[in-house]
Amino acid sequence: MAKALIFTLWVISLKGSTEGVLITQWPEYTFSHQGSSVDMHCFQNDTDYDYLYWYKQLQGKEPVLIARYVAEPATFEKGFENGFKVRATKDKKEWSLTVDVKEDSDAVYLCAASLHTVYSGYQAYFGDGTKLTVIDPEKKITSPTVRIIKPADKELCTKKKVTLVCEATNFYPDHVKVSWKINNETKPDTHGVATDKDPTEGEDGMYSITSRLSISYKKWIKGETYTCFVIFTKPDGDKTIDEEINAMNEVTGPTYIDGEEKAEKYKAGGNATMLGYGMFIIKSVLYGLVVLFIIRRRRRISKYYSKAEFGQGTKLTVLEPNMTITGPTLRILPPSPKELCKSKDVTLVCLADGFYPDHITIHWKMNGKELKKRIATDHNALQNPETKFYSISSRLKVKKTDWEDNKNNFTCTVDFYNGTAYNSYKKTIKRQKALLPMQILNVVRFGYSVFLSKSVIYALFVAALVWKCKPFPIKEKLLLREP
Repeated sequence: MAKALIFTLWVISLKGSTEGVLITQWPEYTFSHQGSSVDMHCFQNDTDYDYLYWYKQLQGKEPVLIARYVAEPATFEKGFENGFKVRATKDKKEWSLTVDVKEDSDAVYLCAASLHTVYSGYQAYFGDGTKLTVIDPEKKITSPTVRIIKPADKELCTKKKVTLVCEATNFYPDHVKVSWKINNETKPDTHGVATDKDPTEGEDGMYSITSRLSISYKKWIKGETYTCFVIFTKPDGDKTIDEEINAMNEVTGPTYIDGEEKAEKYKAGGNATMLGYGMFIIKSVLYGLVVLFIIRRRRRISKYYSKAEFGQGTKLTVLEPNMTITGPTLRILPPSPKELCKSKDVTLVCLADGFYPDHITIHWKMNGKELKKRIATDHNALQNPETKFYSISSRLKVKKTDWEDNKNNFTCTVDFYNGTAYNSYKKTIKRQKALLPMQILNVVRFGYSVFLSKSVIYALFVAALVWKCKPFPIKEKLLLREP
């Protein structure tokens, strides 16, 4: 059974003709009401195969074997013993299936023939199938309404491919065929045509189907006529042959005038220019990215190979002849008066001089606690070219309030290496207590300033008075000349 289904699925798509084997099946559609029966037939055109089959295929399902006929009577599969009859001519060229129509009889029925049984691995050849529809007495037989939807604006803007959609709606039953014509010439289904495999049933029990025709934009603007044909097979109980009704709709594409064609050519040229410019920009960007990648890669490689952990270093000094190893002399300079008057921070300077060689380090402490911040020490000691001795300075920045606190002391420690060991030299400074309190000194200064200002004002007043009382000699002479 499994082998038969595998071969069935492979051959069913070949539309009744495989490697020269042609199986003709009719009718394509058949209709009936419940309680009646329908017949369908198959014919071997060029073969005389002895193994004959009938299958039932529900929509979206795999075909299921109904019966096989090798000789009278036919052998029916389980579940199909009742309601089906199979017969064949003596030469087995033609065989038929009669179906007693029930509610669940809606399906496509397929005939097949094979040289030997399909259970032995032989290939089966199928007909095109007969679609049986059980007519619902409560539904009215209705022909489809057909319309064509023109290409969307978005497709027209791309000017590459456009799609026409043929929509057939509101028909019952679902026995329709859709085809396209361009200027009354039939368009093959294999060239740009895509039609729904089966109609879709709506909530109202009516069916609809769509078909899409894809063409080039250039073809669409040539003003050609596009026609969608829908062939609807209408069942008629009073006739032996069902009636076919043609429903159609057509649209005509736009036609470009010469000026528009020229405009399109100019636009195409502009697009080509823009494309070239875009390629140039992309090339430049890619080149920049490549260069950036190379630079970053080199940095990573350089970083990878140059990464190392270093020690503090060993300084080698070649002693000059006739020079004696001498330790430093220390002194600490207090903050300048200018800093004390204007700044919130003050600077202590530690000077170390008169030492040789220059193997020296400087540290600061406040009240015995090591200080790490706000210290600036000369990077290298300076050598006097005449004496050959070295000197170096270090500056400590402290808050003015800390300096003015007499309880605080500041120590400069110099570690000097004499060639065998380190010797430490220290110097400590603290602010000395003033002979008079600072407030008293400020009052005295203010009083002295007032006294000086008063003296200056008094002197100016006396000078003004003397100048005003000065005699005028010219008038005096004039008085002496009067008789």
